[in-house]
Amino acid sequence: MPIRLPSHHSAGNIDVSFASIDSRFSSASIKKRLILLTFLMVVVALMAGGTVLITLLNIELSKEQMAFAAACITTVLIIGIGLPMIVFQKRSLDAYNLMMNALNVVDAPLTIFDNFKRVAQFNDSSSRYYQDRGARIAVGMSEKELIKQCAPFNEGDPQKRELWVENTLEKRREQLNDPSPRTLYSKQTGRHHQLLLAQLDTGHVVDMKTDVTELKTKELALELREDQLKKSRNEAQASNRAKSEFLANMSHEIRTPMNGVIGMTELLLDSDLNSEQRMYASTVSKSGLALLTIINDILDFSKIEAGKLELDPDGFNLRAAMDDVAALLATRAHAKGIELVINYSPELPDRFVGDVGRLRQIMTNLTGNAIKFTEHGHVLVSVDGRVKNGIAHLRFSVKDTGIGIPEHKQGAVFREFEQVDGASNRKYEGTGLGLAITRKLLKLMGSEIQLSSKENVGSDFSFTLSLPVDTAREEFDEAEIEVDFCGKKILIVDDLPINREILTRQVTRWGMSVVSANSGAQAMKMALAEYGSGAPIDVAIFDFQMPGMDGHELCSSFKEQEELSTIPVLLLSSVDQSTQKDRIRELGFAGCMLKPTRAEVLRQSVARALSIEADDEDSSQASPTRQILSPGASAKRVLIVEDNEINQLVISGMLDDDKLDIQFADNGIEGVKAYQDFGPDMVFMDVSMPLMNGYDATGKIREYEKSMQFDRCPIIALTANAMQGDREKCLEAGMDDFMSKPVIMDDLHAIVRKWLIRTERIRKAA
Repeated sequence: MPIRLPSHHSAGNIDVSFASIDSRFSSASIKKRLILLTFLMVVVALMAGGTVLITLLNIELSKEQMAFAAACITTVLIIGIGLPMIVFQKRSLDAYNLMMNALNVVDAPLTIFDNFKRVAQFNDSSSRYYQDRGARIAVGMSEKELIKQCAPFNEGDPQKRELWVENTLEKRREQLNDPSPRTLYSKQTGRHHQLLLAQLDTGHVVDMKTDVTELKTKELALELREDQLKKSRNEAQASNRAKSEFLANMSHEIRTPMNGVIGMTELLLDSDLNSEQRMYASTVSKSGLALLTIINDILDFSKIEAGKLELDPDGFNLRAAMDDVAALLATRAHAKGIELVINYSPELPDRFVGDVGRLRQIMTNLTGNAIKFTEHGHVLVSVDGRVKNGIAHLRFSVKDTGIGIPEHKQGAVFREFEQVDGASNRKYEGTGLGLAITRKLLKLMGSEIQLSSKENVGSDFSFTLSLPVDTAREEFDEAEIEVDFCGKKILIVDDLPINREILTRQVTRWGMSVVSANSGAQAMKMALAEYGSGAPIDVAIFDFQMPGMDGHELCSSFKEQEELSTIPVLLLSSVDQSTQKDRIRELGFAGCMLKPTRAEVLRQSVARALSIEADDEDSSQASPTRQILSPGASAKRVLIVEDNEINQLVISGMLDDDKLDIQFADNGIEGVKAYQDFGPDMVFMDVSMPLMNGYDATGKIREYEKSMQFDRCPIIALTANAMQGDREKCLEAGMDDFMSKPVIMDDLHAIVRKWLIRTERIRKAA
């Protein structure tokens, strides 16, 4: 069977075929190239086998034909196998050169070690890396030899050098098991490199080092900055602690002598003085209270700035709180001849949940400012709003007819130590902290203060609060006189319309019908007309200061009229009437109330007048009596543990009651012994004392009570500290209540009555 040999024309196209094969190899992956080469070798093997088979089957061929066939087969085999192998080898070499060139461009030392820990490959960066360290890298060099060259030059001792090399090799072996990058530092170059070691599937180890010197420098700078910030923070905290301690100490040091000043002045004013002496003592008292207000403002501001002030929400009577503000500032308003009017919406409930102390402070600041900057007219304090789903949305407003605030200064008045009048022409006193504190307190409550003002017309400060309604209703005091107001008719006489409106709204809530007049003459006509209609007046309220006919004259006119003489009349005055008791009694008034009148005082006064039980005493606005306990109360023992002799004298003077047996102790140790010997019904415990402080003394007393199974004795803390947490600290120590110095007489009497009456009830119940 003849063999068809390739023509010379086909052989002449080898160059073209090579180019085509080269192009195909360029676009094929290494895997495809290996598959192609394997396929070609199989084809060639088949061709060789076929050639041998043909040769054996065609043995009759001549030698020339056999030689020619062998030459053709050899040529085909060379072309079929050799050409692809050449192309593959070229491509592999090109890929290797490309990869090495690329690695040489990378600015990171890269070294590859073979299975025997010898250098197999490395890039130019790796060569420079070792050169900088006085070492030389070469293919075939062992890992240990390479590392040994990099040993620190200052390690001249061969044993130390060898130990360093072994430690380094051990760390590298550990890193192969945990391939997390590690940072190396070279003293010779001052550079930081991050070392990454990774073992390939072939057993080769890739060693790559990345220069992280700049990153490390920034990291060290950041750590240094953090250390500086931490140091600054610690210094700030230390400064803040020092500030708090300083404020607490200053509070104690200032309040202790202030207690003597204010306390002794109150005792002095309660004694028999002539007019000149009373004026001097009153001036001292007012100056002392003004100084105490400044101290409280500074302490509050400091606590707010230090973030130490927190709200203490609890159930409270908002109407009573507003009355407290009015009672506190009424004398100041009356002294300037201006009206202080409280307008509490009758539609609102009385009790809410909130921080009544801070709310009272806010309203006192705003109302006090309004009075201070008002020379004539009135100050109107309003509370209104609505209740929805148990939440009251309240709006508070303090509006005056004062000097007003220029528009360009309205933003500044809320800043610390700022006032409307400048330092060069100061007319009004004050620290300039009141509005700043008010604004910060309202922010704590989630509100913002609003200001509307016009120069020489007046100002209106307002804010809104959302407070839950307190469902726990407070009962009336046991001493309150219960009267059915429904159907009763009351005559209200006042020349100021807003006062008539507020009084009308208050008494209407109780079910009373109202007849109002704006003058004495109109009141006389209306009262006689009501009497003539068969529906006479049941009770009347007369303003004292009215044009034409004042309250005294109107009351005299009523008493002179037989039809009107039996009507109980209450006097409502902006002027303290305590110096005219005889005149009021002589005119036949059933009682006297001081503007602005507290709702509970108004209710109690009207109830007394309607029950025809008015006595010679004024209403609860009169000056306090020196008798602390009721006439029927049994004698009580009071122990005062106080190291300051002036404070002992002040407190004992304030508690001058023949039903109180008072004993003293000068420190905590004596206080504990006096408690055991004296067996008091009540203890006033100073906190800061030598030898043993009030906290420790209280603990000793509580331990003694427990061991002897005695009833708990009320212990009241007396402290000049007024910082955040002082009250809580006293209660945690076992005390029952807290009084800050300077001690105010009314507060002292109230706390004595509160705890002695409570203790008596508990003992009777037992």
